[in-house]
Amino acid sequence: MGSASSSSHYTDQSLASDFAPSRTASLYGKPPRTIKIGFVEIPLFWANLFFAFVAVAGQVGQNVSLPLWVDSTHGNSAGRSVDSYFVLSFASLSFVVIFGLGTLLIRIFLPREIGETEKRFPHLLLFWLACVML
Repeated sequence: MGSASSSSHYTDQSLASDFAPSRTASLYGKPPRTIKIGFVEIPLFWANLFFAFVAVAGQVGQNVSLPLWVDSTHGNSAGRSVDSYFVLSFASLSFVVIFGLGTLLIRIFLPREIGETEKRFPHLLLFWLACVML
């Protein structure tokens, strides 16, 4: 019986040495939660805080600054000259251009960063959906 216990101990040690953790553990026993953006790896809390600020600033820019900027080109005309449909269409066109260029640049310069989910996405279905939405 003694030999069975010693061989079991040897197997446990060899298994433990084969599966060394790839990331260091935090003080609480959980791996640190980080996100990699480009070449920078930052904690998930700060990334969430940054993206929340960008989302709020983008909405303010779209709903407040864009109509004020367009109205400023009309001089001293009375009343509001920009309706909400212009703001919606301008923002939608801007999103298509900005994210389309971003996707094109990633596809040209960093094709290995595009995952399997993005490659298998039904692009034709998305195209027909966009045509119906027009």
